[in-house]
Amino acid sequence: MGRTGRIDRVAGAPGARRHVGTATWRLRCKKRRLTGASSVALLLLCGLLASAAQATPSVRRSPSFLLDPAAQQGPLQAPVRSPTTAAESGPSDVETIRFFSSSFTYNGTTFPYQNVGTDPAHPRITIVRTVVVPIDLTFENAIGVDPHLNGSDFTRRVLASPVFVPTKFAATEDFAQYADAFQRAEYWNVGGKRSSFHTFLVPRAVAPVRLTVPAADGVAEQLGNGIPLGFLSFAWLEEHEQALLTSLRISPHEFPIFITHNALAEGALGNHEALTVTLPNGRTAIYTYAFATWLDAGAAVPFGFSESFANDVMPLGHEVAEWMNDPFITSAAPPWQWSVPPILPKACSNVIEVGDGLQQFNTVAVPQFGFTYHLQDLTFFSWFARQTPSEGFAGRYTFLGTTFTSPSTPCS
Repeated sequence: MGRTGRIDRVAGAPGARRHVGTATWRLRCKKRRLTGASSVALLLLCGLLASAAQATPSVRRSPSFLLDPAAQQGPLQAPVRSPTTAAESGPSDVETIRFFSSSFTYNGTTFPYQNVGTDPAHPRITIVRTVVVPIDLTFENAIGVDPHLNGSDFTRRVLASPVFVPTKFAATEDFAQYADAFQRAEYWNVGGKRSSFHTFLVPRAVAPVRLTVPAADGVAEQLGNGIPLGFLSFAWLEEHEQALLTSLRISPHEFPIFITHNALAEGALGNHEALTVTLPNGRTAIYTYAFATWLDAGAAVPFGFSESFANDVMPLGHEVAEWMNDPFITSAAPPWQWSVPPILPKACSNVIEVGDGLQQFNTVAVPQFGFTYHLQDLTFFSWFARQTPSEGFAGRYTFLGTTFTSPSTPCS
């Protein structure tokens, strides 16, 4: 592979691209169709003031990248993407998070990609101010359950989780935040192990945002196990997320995360997006942001999964790690095959989304501050690039090192 160095502008960036963790994070009930701090973590915020930029969207989002196993027969194929080309230009051209851009070559084809932070070959410490936005939902249409599902009930536990509080991970013996430990591990042998290579999230939580979900845009109910679930229209959720970027005066240099409780957006437990806007001063900005739900233990059982599937911060950790490896939804790879029984027997993708193929495989339990958090294994860059040997920690292809022992399998 050949890295081209850090580039701070994305030319022709997407209007608004959405990644929904593909079908693995889509726990659609086939019979249901919608009609329409921890103080430790907060100490890291010391000395950092959030800059505010009020933005006006100039373009709408591009079509969603969604794989719906309930509507597909046979192998699922992700739509082929033409990734954004990075331009050799300075950081002043586009207001966004700090990132680096590079490419690799496989079988004569060049695949560009972007990561949050800096090139591990030229390591620096990157700090990304992160805004945690708890979303408290009230459903006008609630069938036999309390209409209130409050993300704010879990704000403290989210802030105290390994997503934000540095933790020693036994897999690599590294002491870092979850996504940072993963990014360091996947580039371990090309600069990732250096103490100067880190991408830290520095969180601040805002007051809960209370939203009422119209009956046409969602329903709350339980599916036989007594655990209330909210089912939302993605369009309704996106409209409110994008409005909050403005009303909360979030800067494009910040990373906002919208937290819900047991609320699925058309079956998705989380997603991350990139939205291009024109600021009042005429400059172009790219907002990158994510949504993730805190899922109660056992909530996924009605969809055919185990009681431990996607518990607590697993969807959040998944989306943060994928955002870090593909912030603009433009990182490309040779088409690769994966599956997630029982909802997805076979699928194909051509994007670098590090959590999608591993949700149902190995997980790690992390006891912290009196609570046990759950996080999933993640796939290294070398797995997507089909590099032998892997650039990752101990020559692995995944963070935990117990799932894949060779590069990705081509789609068939």
